Order: sequence, then structure tokens, then C-alpha cells
Amino acid sequence: MKFIFVYIILLFTAAPAFAYVPHVVDQKSLMDIVTIQDPTLSETYYGELHDFPHTYEIIATEPFHLFVQVKEPNLDSSRNNIFGIIIKEPVSKGRVVEVARLEAKSASWEVSHEWWSGDSYRNGASLEKDLEPGVYRIEVSTPDNRDKYVLQVGKREEMVLGYFETLSRVINVKKFYGKSPFRIVESPLVWIPLLSLGILFALVRYRQRVVATYNAILKKLDSNNTYV
Repeated sequence: MKFIFVYIILLFTAAPAFAYVPHVVDQKSLMDIVTIQDPTLSETYYGELHDFPHTYEIIATEPFHLFVQVKEPNLDSSRNNIFGIIIKEPVSKGRVVEVARLEAKSASWEVSHEWWSGDSYRNGASLEKDLEPGVYRIEVSTPDNRDKYVLQVGKREEMVLGYFETLSRVINVKKFYGKSPFRIVESPLVWIPLLSLGILFALVRYRQRVVATYNAILKKLDSNNTYV
């Protein structure tokens, strides 16, 4: 049983980081801008538009490789109409440079599954491009700005969150999807540890029964004086 206790400690402290970095954002106005600290790191932003577009900002001091994709949560209310535009801010009095448009009509909107959250997306348009240093903005919108969306940025997977922080964020993702927080059990963050603990406990119990049976046989042999 001591081994099980040590295993639980290791499971939830020593190996609790996962390459899934979700953010549920809540932009209150057009002036609220979400800063993307590392555009090469794979991060997923979940947002809901309330009458105005949402804006994300990247401040790059050196060249970088950008991957961006707009998505929708796979819900009955989703309308496959998420639009994105990426611009480069002017230097001093220069002009705004449009980098790309992520148009809804050009996307397949095929459904894909997010392993760690246990939820599904509809994949919209994407961009993958090498960019020069500068200040970039990603604007996400729909025709009436009344929809939920998902923004995927970056491809480099890195373990940056602890287990309980990731778990807390996945619960927020469940709420974003309109699900009960108890649906967190759909995530392998929950069922893999529980399954592994169940298997470990069964193995320990099996070992205890084998040892008990072996000791009983030895005791019986000893009482009959039939062992050397």
C-alpha cells in the first residue's frame, strides 16, 4: 500500500505536465487585447464574441514561424462562419500591412478531436508562414459577432502547465462547451490516472493473495513436518 501512495504522489506531482495549453478568454471590449507571448508554442484560445471582434497581439523581436487556425466548437449552434485577419502594425507612421485573411468560405470545416480535453472542433481556415520581427495582430470575427470560436496558435508542443492547472483549465473548456464540469471525466487527464491506479491496485491485491496463499501452504507443510 505504501507503494501505491508513492505512485499517487509521483503521478500528480512529478509527471503532471502536458503539451496542451488551453486558455478561455473573456474580452470585455474592443480595447481588450490578448497578448500571445510565444507564437511558436502550441496554445488554444477559446472565446465567445459579444457584438465585437476579438484581437490577439504578437510582439516579435526576431523572425518566427507562425501557424494560426480558426476553428469552431463542434456544437449544434455553430455556423461555420469564423473569419480571421492577420495584420502587421506600422512602424512609426507607416501603413498597416495585411498578412493574410482566414476566410470561412475557404475552409472545409471538417471535425477533429482534441485528445486532452475530450471535445471536438470544426476546422476553419489556417495560415502557416515565416514572418519578420514586428507587431502583429490577429482579429477573429463573424458577420454578427455573436459566436463561439477556437483559435489555435503555434505548433511547438511543450510541457508548460502542471497537472492541476491543466485540469482546472479543461474544466473551464467544458463550461465553454456548455457542458457540466463533471464531464472532465471525458479527458484522459482524469481517466488515464484512474485506470492506471485501478490496474496497480488490482496487481497489488493479486500479489497479496499470492503471498497469503504461499504462506498458508508453508504453514501447513510446517505443521505436518514435511518440509526440509
